[in-house]
Amino acid sequence: MKIRFLSPSPKAGQVEHIQPHLAQPLIVAGLAEHIPYKNYRERLSEEASVGSDPSNTNANVVGVEWGVVQPTHPLNPPCIIRKTAHETLYFDGPPDEKKYGKVPAGVLAQFRALKDEPQPSGFSKEAAVKQEFEQREREKAGVAAVIHRGR
Repeated sequence: MKIRFLSPSPKAGQVEHIQPHLAQPLIVAGLAEHIPYKNYRERLSEEASVGSDPSNTNANVVGVEWGVVQPTHPLNPPCIIRKTAHETLYFDGPPDEKKYGKVPAGVLAQFRALKDEPQPSGFSKEAAVKQEFEQREREKAGVAAVIHRGR
């Protein structure tokens, strides 16, 4: 959000781009005024110049960090995870080496072991998906019955 600080503020006359949740109290208190963007392109170019929100970064990661996310449910596949200081990417298979760099052999071995891990005896993915769908339908029907009963 683009704001201009007003006279009681020590930053009077300065224009800054700050997050809306920080700008609103200043505007309400009369210390700043909102400056609308002329168009979409101006907003994108000015917000891009400020940089990413600090909460969207991995501050403790130096260089590239690789890992494997283990599934918490039988229907969820394992993922390879790649972290840098400014992004986190998830892959459902080995990523393109030219684009993302070489994945460490240990990470690939762990991923393949999880991917090839045998399911519990008698487990069928199709049956699990069907069972999950039926459970959701029963829950929806129960909610609808409660809503209609209340009328």
